[in-house]
Amino acid sequence: MDDSIKDVDFSKWSKAHWSLFSSLLIGFFMWGVIASIAPIFYPSVNAVWFLIIPILAQLAGDLGISALSDMKLGRRGTFFITMGLYGTGSLIIFITSSLASASLISSSSITFLAIIVLGIILADFGIEGEVPTSLSYAAETMPLKLRESMLVLLPNFDNVGAMVAALISYFTYSLSDSYLIELRTLGLLAIVLVGIALVMRYMTPESVRWLVKAGKEKDAEKEAKKFFVPKNVSGIWHVPKKTSFLTRFLFLVIISVSQYLTYGLMAYIIADYYFKGATVDLIIFVANLGASVAGFIAAMIAGRLGSRKFALAAFSGGTLTMIPIL
Repeated sequence: MDDSIKDVDFSKWSKAHWSLFSSLLIGFFMWGVIASIAPIFYPSVNAVWFLIIPILAQLAGDLGISALSDMKLGRRGTFFITMGLYGTGSLIIFITSSLASASLISSSSITFLAIIVLGIILADFGIEGEVPTSLSYAAETMPLKLRESMLVLLPNFDNVGAMVAALISYFTYSLSDSYLIELRTLGLLAIVLVGIALVMRYMTPESVRWLVKAGKEKDAEKEAKKFFVPKNVSGIWHVPKKTSFLTRFLFLVIISVSQYLTYGLMAYIIADYYFKGATVDLIIFVANLGASVAGFIAAMIAGRLGSRKFALAAFSGGTLTMIPIL
């Protein structure tokens, strides 16, 4: 094992871990906020393509930006690209909705809708491209004994972000009866979060594992010595890879698709076909409140159960809860 990687894996919790944890937390929280914008604003558009386009932007971000992160940009470098994208998207959404609220542009015009869609595409492309990068960053950098728990706890702040966005939207719409004010509020919230993330990410180290993979061993050694506090390790255990890469990859694809067809569909999409106004916000809030509570409980038990037993328990529960829904 490379000494730099060993120092990272068996490091004591340090300031670098706090800054990384905070940085990833705010990123996942923003994911929840930004991903909620299109479903929450959908009733004022009432066109299926308005829900499909953001999903396509998310898919493109997942595949494109994560590939750039692996091959060229690194983890920390990717964050400044993604922040630029969803920061610009959020700013477009906020300014356009503010102009419409001031009657400087018609909210029923094609121009307004086109600009809003552009903002959503940029925001979703950026924030979703950050997700696989953040997961890789956490897996490569968090101390080994906390890694499983962190890989459950951190993405759960997506649920928390969506819950907060839905709650703000619920009260905003209830008080104003306006989708525009709802949209402007979410845009402003996203801009504030970008500012916080920008500060946090200047303090995070680059992934030592990525530096080693990129052939930058001297930089990796320098980062490891600067940010991590190694401790004595009595032994290192290697897990035999009995399952092929293709099998593991297909398994992850299946559970990812099933997540979108259960939680994703129920929490964000179905309500838009049956309800309008604050009711949509309330349904998104309740769904993500449940997901957030479950996520915190899962983070506490994931490390004890192990990845395989934990995944089996989680998706068995998801299967059972879909039966009454069907």
